[in-house]
Amino acid sequence: MKLIQFYAIAIFLFPSLLWSQNEKKVEFGKPTQQELMLTAYPKDPETSAVELYSKGKVSVVVTDSRHIRLKKEFHKKIKVLDVDRFEGATIEIPYFHDGKIGEKIKEIKAISHYDGTQAYVGEGDIYTQNPTENWHTKSFTFPNVKNGSILEYTYIIESPYFHTYQWEFQGHYPTVYSEFVSEIPGNYSYRIALFGGKELDTHDTSIKKYCFYVEGYGDAADCTYELFAMRDVPAFKEEDYMLSKNNYISKVKYELKESYDFRGDRTKHTKEWRDVDKEFRTDKEMGRQLKFESFFEKQLPSEILSMEDPLQKAKAVYYFIQNHYTWNGNLRIYRDIDVKEAFLLKSGNISEINLSLINALRAAGLENTQLALSATRDSGIPNQLFPVLTEFNYAMAWVKIENQEYYLDATDKYAPFGIIPFRTLNTVARVMDFKNGSYWHPIVPYAKNVIFVNTDLTLDSEGNISGKAGEQHLGYFGKRKRQEIGSKTKDSYIADKEARNENLEILDLTINNVEDLEENIKEEYDLEMESEWIGNEIYLPAFFLLEYLQENPFKLESRDYMIEMGYPMTFTYLSKISIDPSLHIKVVPENKTVKLPEDGGICSVIYAAKDGEVMVRLNFKLNKHEFPPEYYPALKNFFSQAVQYATKEPLVFSKN
Repeated sequence: MKLIQFYAIAIFLFPSLLWSQNEKKVEFGKPTQQELMLTAYPKDPETSAVELYSKGKVSVVVTDSRHIRLKKEFHKKIKVLDVDRFEGATIEIPYFHDGKIGEKIKEIKAISHYDGTQAYVGEGDIYTQNPTENWHTKSFTFPNVKNGSILEYTYIIESPYFHTYQWEFQGHYPTVYSEFVSEIPGNYSYRIALFGGKELDTHDTSIKKYCFYVEGYGDAADCTYELFAMRDVPAFKEEDYMLSKNNYISKVKYELKESYDFRGDRTKHTKEWRDVDKEFRTDKEMGRQLKFESFFEKQLPSEILSMEDPLQKAKAVYYFIQNHYTWNGNLRIYRDIDVKEAFLLKSGNISEINLSLINALRAAGLENTQLALSATRDSGIPNQLFPVLTEFNYAMAWVKIENQEYYLDATDKYAPFGIIPFRTLNTVARVMDFKNGSYWHPIVPYAKNVIFVNTDLTLDSEGNISGKAGEQHLGYFGKRKRQEIGSKTKDSYIADKEARNENLEILDLTINNVEDLEENIKEEYDLEMESEWIGNEIYLPAFFLLEYLQENPFKLESRDYMIEMGYPMTFTYLSKISIDPSLHIKVVPENKTVKLPEDGGICSVIYAAKDGEVMVRLNFKLNKHEFPPEYYPALKNFFSQAVQYATKEPLVFSKN
């Protein structure tokens, strides 16, 4: 479950409580004898390391330069159990910087303990990197890490940013004890949300008297004290076909609701959606960039503006913007947006391209077109209880045409109208309808995603296969196929296709509708292939041109999180094989069918052999794109059977 509970903290909520500190006392540089002697972690025997102790603490302080800052303290202690598989010797500490102000890293201390000796990481071994404009990183590497080493480090971040922070109890390795403490003056009020499925072992709330003082501003303030702790936290193990771990990992997150300055003036930080809607309407970045309909009306060809059918007009506008722009790879949505400049440069970020699309659709008379804020699959599903704008990192267009609704994203050159990139298939978006009020709207993936293979083959007396093949790719498979073709030369594309099947040779390949995104992409080619002889028998895999169902993607014994395939899918494979009169059909596999519960999917194979000819058909349908974890055993078995049908049951021929 993504969200367990949320609530606000403020000093006036707990006037009768006294401060009682129950934090676990751990002194830096002094591991216990039990920690030093530890050689295995029975609760996760396969782990290469275990976090013995992990603590975070936030408080509000006044710096030497008389600035009020959020102080974040960190202390971690890691036991290495298998150095050959351990990947945590290098520590990276990200921090944010925006212009003249930003976060500062202080008091980094790092030490390794091994067999009675200690080795410190020196200041000269700590490096600063600037991977992006705003994000910097301090990094260091523990030297000479061995089995049995204990790696320990602490550091402090002083931050001018009070709006949000979080602590993750769960990480890559299992954790014996994880603790988070906050001491917040009463003029800051936060919403606190607990995520993940693990219950807290400790949660203490109390008042710490006179904890915060600013010289010249009266008496010291009291603070709200919060302690959250978990013991024996399992490692978070990412699984195939899942959304971001941010949806599931056990953590506590603070979101600033409101604050009071020293004059008693209130500032509201976490707002209602009606407040956000109003700000977006007047915002100098995104809001203002939605007011250039007249500019884009002048850019659109007259033949588009004169079209009468609204759907065809919408498609024409979409392809005009898609073809005009090249996405620069930037996901930026709240700043550095200039649609007019981007249009002239023919390049832009996510917002510039899709806000241009919104302007252009409205300029063409499609008034029911809105901005849709969302998040990519790898960043987490946005919180739907209250606005947390930092959880959005994507902007798309949403349009309603004759009772049909479409999400549109013109940043992908290979995406047809109505098919948004895979990265955006993340459950829900916020449609920013400024006239009637914004609202949540589901992101439903395009449903008709099909691969169709049809072959007409001949098997000669020497076991050689020859004939013709045709393939069609629709929906997301069509987009993927166009992207693959667009990234290669024709010769390299053919070589990669041949490499999937030993002894296969492809001749006279033609590909149609690569540029026409509204049509199915089609391939037609001749082929030749040698069959496999075992003794005096020929073994021929019936579905050797099928790219998918080559192995079961589900290998775990059990599943803890939602299975998210992205979109429904269908594979259909038809083949006619004419047999040389000198050959005899010895083995034809049985017709078989496997189904998922609740109409989740079906896979069937049908064989028909007569008069020197074999007809085969495979039909695989996955009707849903997401499944709960309890569905996992059935899904694992379903794919196992489908792979068996597609790859493990060949046709067998012998000489008459």
